[in-house]
Amino acid sequence: MNYKLICIIPLYKATPKLVMPLIASLTRHNGSNLVFYKFYYDDTVSEKTLSLIKEILIACQIGTYGFDFEYCKNSHSGYKRNLGIQYALKYNIKYIWFIDQDDWLLEPFVFDSVIQALEQNNAPIIRIDFDVPKDLGDFNIKTIKGTATMPWQYVFEVKSIKDYKFSETMEYGSDISFVIFYLLDHKYLIQEGINKFYWINMMPVSKIPLYFYNYMNSSSVMGTMRTDMSNPEYNKVIEMLATKLRGN
Repeated sequence: MNYKLICIIPLYKATPKLVMPLIASLTRHNGSNLVFYKFYYDDTVSEKTLSLIKEILIACQIGTYGFDFEYCKNSHSGYKRNLGIQYALKYNIKYIWFIDQDDWLLEPFVFDSVIQALEQNNAPIIRIDFDVPKDLGDFNIKTIKGTATMPWQYVFEVKSIKDYKFSETMEYGSDISFVIFYLLDHKYLIQEGINKFYWINMMPVSKIPLYFYNYMNSSSVMGTMRTDMSNPEYNKVIEMLATKLRGN
């Protein structure tokens, strides 16, 4: 099969209630491009949950997507995403999207829209607009919508990230460091001052929300930020980032 795009979906403590919105949205894909869903799971995911996901994907399969499940002894999302990058390179899949298990896609033709935008603009990356729960309040929604450091916010050309790796010890810091280093290296982003980042090179951006970010649910990595800050690797990454921002 000539798959054009692969979705990397790490499963951790996944339950049917948690993942069913995502699985339902994946089955809605009815575009012209073949897409592959690669799930990585560990011992925290029950056979019952895995069987249910497989049954639904098989029952709804109409030839526009394929899928596979791979067991990982290591439960870290960064480790699973790194495996996903190597898988995409091995099978010569052009584009990759890192999707969180508790979020979901909003449009049935999302993959065709994303691939078309990437190819028309000859771009290695596209930024995905998204929605969040409305009960967060206007201030929180505006703050969250202003972020640009989560992997699911982008679809990457696989060859453009072949030399990048996610941290396999940090959670929230793993997401931020991967994205920020990529954007800085490819001159999409610069920094002036401590907390002022500016876009300099334009990239395609979806015109409508294509992704739903289920912000701060019980399994969200946002809740791991304090843990990361006590992790020695977190300080190392921050130092590396500071050095890169200084241009040294």
